[in-house]
This record gives sequence, C-alpha cells and structure tokens, in this order.
Amino acid sequence: MRKLKTALTLLLTLGLAVLLSTAALADDAPSGTCGENVTWTLEGSVLTISGTGAMTDYSLYYNWIDAPYSDAPWYSSRENIALVVIENGVTSIGDSAFYCCTGLTSVTIPDSITSIGDESFMGCSSLTRVTIPGNVARIAVDAFCGCNSLTNVTISTGTISIIESAFAECSSLQCITIPTSMVSIDWYAFFGCVSLTDVYYGGSEDEWNAIAIEDEGNEYLLNATIHFASDSTDTGTDTDSTDTGSTDTGSTDTGNTDTGRALRKS
Repeated sequence: MRKLKTALTLLLTLGLAVLLSTAALADDAPSGTCGENVTWTLEGSVLTISGTGAMTDYSLYYNWIDAPYSDAPWYSSRENIALVVIENGVTSIGDSAFYCCTGLTSVTIPDSITSIGDESFMGCSSLTRVTIPGNVARIAVDAFCGCNSLTNVTISTGTISIIESAFAECSSLQCITIPTSMVSIDWYAFFGCVSLTDVYYGGSEDEWNAIAIEDEGNEYLLNATIHFASDSTDTGTDTDSTDTGSTDTGSTDTGNTDTGRALRKS
C-alpha cells in the first residue's frame, strides 16, 4: 500500500512539473525591444510590435556566399512568421525590418505609421495584400520589392510619392489603388509587375496626367487600364445630368468598380 502511495505521489509530482514547465515555456515567448519605446513579441506565428514612437532601422549585410541577411532580432524566425501586427502608437516601420519574412501572409499597418523604411518588406514572398495608411508620405526604396505573391495594393489619401523600386518585381500584382494626393512615382517603382492590369485612381484623367511618373521601368503601370473616379470635364458647374453620368453612378459611386468609365493613359 505504501509503495502504491509513493508511486502515485511520484506521478502527481511529475505531472505538476510538466504543467509548470509548459506554462513557463508559454510565458517565455521570444521578445525584446525594437525601438526606444517599442517592443516586439513573437507568439507562435504572430509577431506583434507595440509601444510608441519609431522602430529601429535595421541593416542588410552581404557576403560572397549567402544571400543578404537582416540584423532584425526576429530574422531567424522569418520563415515561421505568418502575421505581423503593428499596434497603434508605433510611428515607423524600420529599414529592413521584415526583410525576407517568406512566411508572412498578412500585415496590419495602423494609421499612426508615418514612415515605411527602405527594404522593410522586401522579399516577403507570401504577402498577398497590403493597405498603406494616408499618414505615410512616401513609400520607400525597395519597400515591397520582390513580394511576388502580392496581388492587391491600396494606397490611402495622403501619400504623395512612390520611390524607386518600391514595388519592383511584384510579379503577381494585378491592381493598385492610387489617391489624388499622389505627386510623383519614381523610375522602376513598378518594374517587373507583369500582371498589373488595373489602376484605380481617385481623381480625373487630367489629375492623373499631372502626376510626375518616370517612364523608365514603369511600363506596366503606364500600360494598365486606369479607372478614374471622376471625369476630367466634370467641374461641378455642368447642369446637364446626362453629361455628368449622375443617373448611372448614383451618389455613392466612387468609380473604383465602374469599368465602364475606364480609360487607358496614352
């Protein structure tokens, strides 16, 4: 009887030890700092960036043998990170922060973000969609270069420029929404975007033509069908409803789905 009690006590002790060990491992998720007031936590496949202020800018390192690598603290887990959640309060995404996170399929970018760094999402080959908040003034060099599963990009009102190679080699990109705040698109911004067929622009054809778009390396953008939200001739003073199209579109039609008004930029 004493032996049975001893055995049961031993089993209970071992079971408790396993439970405590599992709890300790759960609490010991990889984490650290990635800015003066910004922290990161990796739980399973979800990387959460939280805090206030700017993220650290990271660097790419090159050698003669291997591909470039980033010094971001989560880089060794890049193939296992499926979701990046950047919480409101963080104001920038650091250079090379998520470089080559090949398992990343989704990223949440809050309105508090004002800067997306160089090469920040470069080589994220599983990322499929992204929305850029309007507080981001410019989309930096190589920011989404090589995201070859990216099919849809929405740029919110407020962004004024797309810098060199920002979306280069996004070979699956089919459509992009560009706001009227856009002022310039650098050369090679859409280089190699062989699937790009539709651009949804928030303004008129005249406004689109006023954007400084570099011809070199942007052939796929310039040859896409441009869907304008308003007619160039619609100044708001025309009283003829048959000319403004008011009977066709309705008051809630932004033009983003109105392919009947699509025009191709020459």
